[in-house]
Amino acid sequence: AEALLLIPTTRGTLLLSADLFQNIVSLRGCSPLGALATWLLGFYRPAAIGKGFVAVWQQQHTTETSFRSLADQLVEIVRDHPFKYLISAHGEPIIDGSAQHLVTRSVAAFVRSGGRLRLIDASVLARLLFVVLTLVIFVYSLFSA
Repeated sequence: AEALLLIPTTRGTLLLSADLFQNIVSLRGCSPLGALATWLLGFYRPAAIGKGFVAVWQQQHTTETSFRSLADQLVEIVRDHPFKYLISAHGEPIIDGSAQHLVTRSVAAFVRSGGRLRLIDASVLARLLFVVLTLVIFVYSLFSA
């Protein structure tokens, strides 16, 4: 189960998120395999709705009504509860005041998708193919010289 918590502070409201929003904007410190997986699964972007969360959510909620309920709740949070900052369990905190804008953009994409964000989509497969071909060319160049 996901939890979102809005905490008022003297400088503006802070949104705390467990797995729903992920703010991975740097791969510094990741292992090469971790960085590749993060990039391929589409987590490497600001305030992204976690595709892992969506996959688990889709298994538990298969009806249009359950999607509408979640989508309505997310839209209500970003529309009716102003916040400036985001701290997520995954990624760096957003402390420059742009959290509401970035989260609103992710919620809009989720709503447009109908809750059907896939773990692997065409753009991810294209990236994977590019990485594999690059590695093949690199290895070939090592052994053909």
